[in-house]
Amino acid sequence: MKLLPRLSYGVSLVVALFSAPALQRVNAQTPVLTPPQPVETINVPHTVQLKPFNDPWPSKAERWRDVSDHAERDFNAFLGSTGETKQTFNYGNATVTLTYDQAPGTSFFVGKINATGLKPNFCYQLKLVGKPTRGVRGWGALGDDTANERLGLQARWWCDSFHQSQTNFTDSHYFDYYKNAPRQSYPLHEIYGYLYMGMFVTDEYGSTSGDFYFTGEYNFHVTWKDSQSGGKHHFAGEGPITGGLLPNSIVNQYYGYGKTAPLHNPDGSGNNSDGSGVTAKLWYEY
Repeated sequence: MKLLPRLSYGVSLVVALFSAPALQRVNAQTPVLTPPQPVETINVPHTVQLKPFNDPWPSKAERWRDVSDHAERDFNAFLGSTGETKQTFNYGNATVTLTYDQAPGTSFFVGKINATGLKPNFCYQLKLVGKPTRGVRGWGALGDDTANERLGLQARWWCDSFHQSQTNFTDSHYFDYYKNAPRQSYPLHEIYGYLYMGMFVTDEYGSTSGDFYFTGEYNFHVTWKDSQSGGKHHFAGEGPITGGLLPNSIVNQYYGYGKTAPLHNPDGSGNNSDGSGVTAKLWYEY
């Protein structure tokens, strides 16, 4: 599931909010040693509400795993089946507000996200996504192939069409299977350009805990958890992962988890069986 507004930012693009697993590495830039610096000044703000968008990719699957790096078990949200463990989730009940700078003092996208009602302790990716005009994913008259091409050539390409190995592709794949297609041996594929600008992790109640600022300064590839193998080029952050106790529940019940949730005391001490707290470290790969 993605949340996106119909957004004009110089060219016709959308900002998409993804809860997604790692992607195949293709067309990644050389690692940048200087970490990205947040920009917390918005000169000419414009605010839009993000709305749920039904991803047309045939292989899409809703993601339910949070970012817990727990020694004893992985916690999953909203997967309880009966009684006090059963909770439902719908992105239509979430409130996600994007404010972006229409005249940034930089050469890249600048914005902030404020969200409530998302999944708890989840890593959400922030992407600037092109709007192709053709295909199942195409926006028709609302799309912009020129903007989509510029974005993909500067950042990355995603192809929804079936492939055995991957979904990220090079510039030549875009030219063969979208811009110059259909033609002999090259049917039209579902291709769009995108820029992964950053990510945020929700709190125990699925919120951003205030405004989260981000920019399009760097072309990230993916985010890795500390326990995963992968290119860890820039440390994104570390924080406690905990369950949000629901008020007025007959028995202890946590938002998204039911009776059992990752726990971390407010004073920073842990209360797992080994005396530790549940934390997660995240890294960006360029």
